[in-house]
Amino acid sequence: MESQERLKRASKNTYETVIKLVKKINPKKILDLGSGYGGLVEALAKNGFDVTASDLHPENFRLKHVNCVKINLNEKVSFPKKYDLITCTEVVEHLENPSNLFLSAHALLEKNGTLIVTTPNNQNWFSRLYFFLTGKLPAMCNHPDHRFPVFTWQIGKLTKGMFEIKKIYFNRSVVPVFHFNLPFKNLFFGQNLILVFRKK
Repeated sequence: MESQERLKRASKNTYETVIKLVKKINPKKILDLGSGYGGLVEALAKNGFDVTASDLHPENFRLKHVNCVKINLNEKVSFPKKYDLITCTEVVEHLENPSNLFLSAHALLEKNGTLIVTTPNNQNWFSRLYFFLTGKLPAMCNHPDHRFPVFTWQIGKLTKGMFEIKKIYFNRSVVPVFHFNLPFKNLFFGQNLILVFRKK
């Protein structure tokens, strides 16, 4: 099995925070949308969860013992079964049509199922300052594949009639450039949003 560090694609402490949340929910079946190299899938499997992997480029998925289904989240995604929990880490900002992510997740979840979505926090102090000085968002302009910035005020519009947001968590609070960790996590300092939804 590959080193988890080689499989990681998300920001520091994102997978770890998601795993803690998943353990609290303790679902029977998990679908991971946009699995990348397989870092989160491996961590979920190691913790005893039944997880299905999926990605636009399954050829990049590095876990030989797990099948990765090809999907395109810019279109409606369908699977033959439903899931208790869906995870989608640092994917929504890559999509041309993020509404399809929530439409697909809603259709694929069991009644009262849970969706966990992570994405860069464009509302922290550094993003606000960077935008004020340059007119750009650092999480968008510093990554060539980022297309859609997510803000907490948008969430209700993207998920209207499908999901209610249960809570927002953060992977860590960090001072950019110096990478100094702060002892608290909130919207003004958090690096990544970790959004927990309940299906309506």
